Amino acid sequence: MMQFSIRLCMACLVACMSATMCFAAPLQPDILYLNRCTAGCTIHFGADNAVMGQSTLVTGTRTVAAFPGTDAIFDQTAACVRHVFLPFNIHVVANNPGSAPRREMMLTTTGGTLDASYSGLGAITTYDGNPHDNVIGFVFATTIGSADVNALCQTTAQTVAFLYGLEYVVNNCPDIEANTTLCGEKSFTNIDSTCDGTLFSGTPGQCKLGNTTQNSYAKLLSVAGASDFILANSFEGFEVPHAGPSP
Repeated sequence: MMQFSIRLCMACLVACMSATMCFAAPLQPDILYLNRCTAGCTIHFGADNAVMGQSTLVTGTRTVAAFPGTDAIFDQTAACVRHVFLPFNIHVVANNPGSAPRREMMLTTTGGTLDASYSGLGAITTYDGNPHDNVIGFVFATTIGSADVNALCQTTAQTVAFLYGLEYVVNNCPDIEANTTLCGEKSFTNIDSTCDGTLFSGTPGQCKLGNTTQNSYAKLLSVAGASDFILANSFEGFEVPHAGPSP
């Protein structure tokens, strides 16, 4: 089956007000690789480099175990993550993209497999408040709940967002970056929300880079850009049955 898309070319519409169909080459999307580490994933200490399997979060060489959930749970989680990032020019894949730079999330068991100090964490990645590509993040499914699709989806999306410079917010439950629950489907909301600040800046209400609010949708859009897809088939998972996390 051939993957195809139809885009509106606004410049063409202005130049030719006829029945002519106008097409433009899509912008190269960011790649988000959801790696279930089927045979285990080996990570080496070194400058962050997802293609080379290097991370500053480990010492020496570490091997993390495979995703502990079922195939169905992984597929539902991946579908949910794809849905969450659908408005943005981010291509979510579950197959190794080879030598292509990507933001990579390794879905594994517990943080203790990386370092004893990570035991009890739900996820971890490098963070300084700025966007970073070609970096590995880790999502610890056993700690989160290996059958909890909503929690796995939200934690994965949050961790990916950290690699785009986003951080936790408060007082806006529907936002994915808010850890509050019972507010329906979550997404990256187009609302100025107060930064949590507790984890990243050390000061409640203050963002890592000194501001006090974050518009999660606008910030992610400013880095990744908008999706080029208006119509797409489901071959690469652009159409998904699962909505955003709704814990």
